[in-house]
Amino acid sequence: MTAYRRDGKIVLEIDEQQFLHDATKRESDSLTITERERFLQFAVDNMFTLTHDVDEIDQRASWWLRLSQALGNAAASMDRGVHRAEERSPTCGCDPELHDGG
Repeated sequence: MTAYRRDGKIVLEIDEQQFLHDATKRESDSLTITERERFLQFAVDNMFTLTHDVDEIDQRASWWLRLSQALGNAAASMDRGVHRAEERSPTCGCDPELHDGG
């Protein structure tokens, strides 16, 4: 697998054989690919929309969104071009740990 930038796009290249291997790797699932082309088309069609979880406001978040967020957070933690805004302290004098935003 490789990732690179070209002409304003992030390009992900995934080896199909490695992808097929990884997709069926979990020992607990006992998955076998029976129709390679059908499965690969399903994977391509759903790569960016497959649901990862339902968030706190009951909206479905995709695996792609969670991966993008994780990369953004990791970059901020490692000072790699992303700045994390500092939490603002309440102006009312409340303990920030107990503050309800009012």
